[in-house]
Amino acid sequence: MAFPSVTVTPGIGQTINTLPNAGQLTAANSLPVVLASDQSAIPTTTPAGSANWPTTQVSAGTSATQLVGARAGRFGVVITNTGTTPLFVGNSGVTTATGALLPGVVGASKTIPFVGAIFGVVSSGSQIVTVEEFY
Repeated sequence: MAFPSVTVTPGIGQTINTLPNAGQLTAANSLPVVLASDQSAIPTTTPAGSANWPTTQVSAGTSATQLVGARAGRFGVVITNTGTTPLFVGNSGVTTATGALLPGVVGASKTIPFVGAIFGVVSSGSQIVTVEEFY
């Protein structure tokens, strides 16, 4: 394979970086590579799924209600609205003005990849939500 030629005048115009021996097929003409021997290994495994999948239903009210407690090593939580009242989720101080909205639609759900406790609040009355935890 032929590579195009470029005329370069040192000190004039743009700088062009070129690879030495570009297009060569032998290892002797390849770029040298140095591997660091003092580095720790990078984990390359990815969990295929979770071993635990507990589900529960929680009634959220007009003050911050804990929907699920903190759990180290958790992959995530899915919160599903079972009714028509909007739910707002967040940390222990969540309000209807600061929370992330879970619409008031039956079956609306939100996946939260978080290991901390998750709280919910509604603007009036109460709303039952299903909580699925993956760890």
